[in-house]
Amino acid sequence: MNKEFNDGACEELIHQAHTTSLTVTPSLWIRRTHAVGMRVKQGKGGGVNAYPEIAADFHLWLDPAERLVLLRLAREIRSSEETK
Repeated sequence: MNKEFNDGACEELIHQAHTTSLTVTPSLWIRRTHAVGMRVKQGKGGGVNAYPEIAADFHLWLDPAERLVLLRLAREIRSSEETK
């Protein structure tokens, strides 16, 4: 858990992104919210790296069909465990 995370800044960025033309970049997100688990490297060979859990959640957010597959699989596993 990140005790340094700024919930107020998080809510403000989300609100601004919905109401203005603000583009929330990874650098802006990290700087304003004090987020951990992500790293931004500028320049040649640069990009954004994140902990596997953060990257997987972002992937599922981008791909609702994949999220649905995962949720159905989890439901099947839970159901089969309950019948044992």
